[in-house]
Amino acid sequence: MNSPKNYQRALHVSIVGGGIAGLTAALCLKSVGISSTVYEAQVTEPGGGGMTIAPNGMKILNHLGIGNRIARLGAPIDFIRFTDKTDKAISRFGNKSSKLDEVGAIALPRSTLMQVLREKVSEAGITVLNDFSIDHIDYHHDYVNLYFKNKEMVKADMVIGADGANSTIRQYVCDGQSTPKIHKSVVIGGLVKSENIKSIINYKDDSSRSSINLLLHHDKSFGFCCGSKDESIWMWWCRVDDDISEKISHTLREKKRELLLNAFSGWKSPVQELLLETEYISVNHAYDLEPLHSWHKNRAVLIGDAAHAMPPSSGQGASLAMEDALSLACSLSVNDLCPQIAFEQYASMRKERVEKIAELARRQRQPPVSPLKFWFIKKALSVILPIVGPRSNKWIYDYDPRQISWYKRAI
Repeated sequence: MNSPKNYQRALHVSIVGGGIAGLTAALCLKSVGISSTVYEAQVTEPGGGGMTIAPNGMKILNHLGIGNRIARLGAPIDFIRFTDKTDKAISRFGNKSSKLDEVGAIALPRSTLMQVLREKVSEAGITVLNDFSIDHIDYHHDYVNLYFKNKEMVKADMVIGADGANSTIRQYVCDGQSTPKIHKSVVIGGLVKSENIKSIINYKDDSSRSSINLLLHHDKSFGFCCGSKDESIWMWWCRVDDDISEKISHTLREKKRELLLNAFSGWKSPVQELLLETEYISVNHAYDLEPLHSWHKNRAVLIGDAAHAMPPSSGQGASLAMEDALSLACSLSVNDLCPQIAFEQYASMRKERVEKIAELARRQRQPPVSPLKFWFIKKALSVILPIVGPRSNKWIYDYDPRQISWYKRAI
């Protein structure tokens, strides 16, 4: 992390939400000399499943001085590999930034990233308070009062809403606007931690070990990848039809496994093996937030899922939240800590990019189709993806807010 500027900042920021967005925001603010306190609703950090950090997100972690550590703990994702349910190849393309000197995409358990962020926040002397669930806020000319459900009240110079897709801070930022629409979907997945998993994942092509592997069928899909450098952790996720998703959402653990084993019966190894080796099958809701008219109001501003919850197919939720955090910190730094001007600059730099990525992910979602239509889709993917895939990701992965002229003045 770059050293803070050599003068004291009077501004103190309250960050509501101690997840990836909130902790990254606290570290980015610290890197430009702005102090903050993080307020997290949870008493203990939930475990979570697996995740990927795209090359653009790794740039932010490198700026904070933890990119190399994350790369050592996680697994590199150098390719995206498409096959059918029998593992017959459909297509494959590279998943790296075009800048060869940079760390590419990394897959790892969410809990691993959170642990590294929490340790870095502690080293930086940033206070994180748990069991502080926000109830409401009220605005004043030059400060904000935050009222928490534990009956505590905090007076803040400004507040960052990093409180996720169901953001309370967003309710106040969007007050007077039309209610933003949130589309909810079921995400099913799991982590496999097993000494014998290496023998289960037994590909002749070793590059598949550094790939996101996507097995596709006309009415469902299954994806998996390595989640640790030593290959002791593997992560998987799947899409099934709405009826099965609904049943899985309301059944006990072993019944979940049984339903999935039946749904993916006959699929090529290691699908069944991964399902059998998974101790806990997670069923969560993902949120896709339609574009907001504004990300800020008075002395409150939104970042991450609170501003733009992304479709799961984007693979960009965490990375864009990290970009937000650095962009906002730099905007505050170069605008002499004037929230209104800084927020406007931050939103103007961020909204178009994230909305474009969200719309691209929505178009890429594959609804169930007929077997015949799927056959044509496979043929098209085999021709188009090797050419278009890397090119379509280049503008996403190569983005670096540190290279924007006014950002450089801050960092």
